[in-house]
Amino acid sequence: MKQYFHLTIGPVQSFVAQARRSKDLWSGSFLLSWLSAVAIAAVRNQHQDNAILFPVPDDHFMQAVTGQVDNGPKQGGIPNRFKGVTAEVTADFPAHEVSQIVQLAWQQVAELVWTNDIVPFFSAHSQFSVEQSRAIWLRQLGNIWEISWVLTDNSNASNLLDRRKNWRNHYPPAEPGDKCMMMSGWQELSGELTANRRREFWQALRQSLTVGKTDLEEGEQVCALGFVKRRFAHYFYQLQLGEQQWAAMLPANFQLKAPTLQGWSFSIDRDAEQEDYDPTHVPSLPLLAALPYMRAAYDAINADPALLSTFTLFAEKAKQQLGLAGRYVSFSSIEQRKVASKLPAWVSHLDGISYFAGSLLAGQSYQHLRTQEIVTRLNNFNKAAGLAGPSPYYALLLMDGDSLGSQMSDPKKQVGISAALNSFTRQVPAIVQQHDGFLVYAGGDDVLALLPLDTAITCARAVERCYSTCFAKARQNTGLFSTLSGAIQFAHYRTPLMKIVAEAHQLLDDIAKEQTGRDSLAIRINKPGGMHAQWAMPWSKLYPKAESQPSLLETALRVFEHKKAFVTNKLLFKLISSLEVFADGGLDSVTMMRLAAAEYFHSGEQLHLDKKQLQHDMEHIEQLMALCQLLQRQLPDKQGNSVIKLLPGLQLDGLKLIRFLATAGAEQQEELA
Repeated sequence: MKQYFHLTIGPVQSFVAQARRSKDLWSGSFLLSWLSAVAIAAVRNQHQDNAILFPVPDDHFMQAVTGQVDNGPKQGGIPNRFKGVTAEVTADFPAHEVSQIVQLAWQQVAELVWTNDIVPFFSAHSQFSVEQSRAIWLRQLGNIWEISWVLTDNSNASNLLDRRKNWRNHYPPAEPGDKCMMMSGWQELSGELTANRRREFWQALRQSLTVGKTDLEEGEQVCALGFVKRRFAHYFYQLQLGEQQWAAMLPANFQLKAPTLQGWSFSIDRDAEQEDYDPTHVPSLPLLAALPYMRAAYDAINADPALLSTFTLFAEKAKQQLGLAGRYVSFSSIEQRKVASKLPAWVSHLDGISYFAGSLLAGQSYQHLRTQEIVTRLNNFNKAAGLAGPSPYYALLLMDGDSLGSQMSDPKKQVGISAALNSFTRQVPAIVQQHDGFLVYAGGDDVLALLPLDTAITCARAVERCYSTCFAKARQNTGLFSTLSGAIQFAHYRTPLMKIVAEAHQLLDDIAKEQTGRDSLAIRINKPGGMHAQWAMPWSKLYPKAESQPSLLETALRVFEHKKAFVTNKLLFKLISSLEVFADGGLDSVTMMRLAAAEYFHSGEQLHLDKKQLQHDMEHIEQLMALCQLLQRQLPDKQGNSVIKLLPGLQLDGLKLIRFLATAGAEQQEELA
């Protein structure tokens, strides 16, 4: 009798989103995706007719997991839940054994970290208790995953897994002692009772690492889970689980045939001799924030070769003091400019923090270094090149498909959905790379990426267009309809990353989807003091039908950035001040436009303009006010057609957004000494 097997692995957010660095975000996402792939491999391995109905997993990722190819992908591409159909099995199919295989695979990855990092440490530091740390290690690694599954003969039963998850029977044990700085609520790994002993433990462990010494910061203490997230990438290529290894771990009465599993290296230039080696090539948040400045600096050198020596003086001092933390990260736009400007090959590999004077002078991590000379040399270059300091803001992009859940239960649409999603996820990495971003995850209809401030919105649009194109064919064949919503968080690189990730999910779910009606983009600006602005609009209103025409944001930016533009900071502040009284509604859009025009006339900006120029400027006022409209997309009909409803009131944060994008958050740029 044919059975349908459903499985999900969690927790997702509490494991992935609890991150102090961009690398933590990547590693949590990859590990969860890899464990889902292990479960899929276990199901497929039982019978040649076993197939994964939804979503169809990425072939390259699965081939890498099972050792059929040597070079595996760096990004996870398997969602944390799947539906499998098993052929020629009875109702007593031992589904619970799939969970056991997943748990054992996870423990073997963690054991690589223990063997390579922790065992040598305790061998050289007998003053600390290996038994104590080992007990913490086993307790935490054995209780993190909540794996839920169902087995049914009903192919249309799409809600069984959600119902099973509501039956909670997984409760991690209470964690004593001092807590992890990355994973909230979990005990740090040393288990030492006093602060001095914990400090000595972590300082000694950090110094004992032979590769990736920068994986642990000064004063940082993490749990076993956090340590595995930081360190597994160095040793993942050592993973080998074949028939012999499984036989040693599984009980004699185990029924399922465990799949062959093999790890891989995340970098083709693995260099174990480098103490700061990072095989993941994940860019730091300061480096992402500095990218627009780096492009501008390289362009300035290309335009005036005399600046080359001034910049090289800064770069050499930064390299000497801070090292090349970005040596394993590459961006095409930067590399092209570097070659053209004849800069040293290593210059683009500087630590991203090198460009931020405020952090160098004030940060505790750099007090032992003589950073004043770095700052002085950077200041000299900026003055000669006519550049301001870099903006400290980067972007986190989160995107998710709309209206797929209600259609996945229809067997006629499942093949079309899987084909469209496979095509989509194959194209996303190139899109993100073209925009100087780093793709954290792309699987199913989910995308998570980190980007520079100046490319985030255009990248989001490119991903949305790709999704729409992929589903267009499926819509023609099966009537399937799905759109893509997105959320962009602009954040200061010092803001805790886990806070930005958590808020991005709220921005996507509550603002882009629920409030704006899906098929929308929501943007939030997070400054050090908190949320500065929040804005959202349906894609169809933000972008005109003709792809060659600029978006409303691009049009407003061009107006603001023009040297002779009438839209000054003063005028924007006056518009906000005058209109915020009516932002909650009460006036129609025509009256609002008249108020904005009155403020413009009252500002005196129009005194020296002729009639034609005045009319031109009034058109720009209309464009600015169009960004402030409150719009909501109504639910589409069966054919996917929807209407956009104009709501009462205004979202004046659209004006704040324009100013922020035009100035790259200049009011928060770090001052040079």
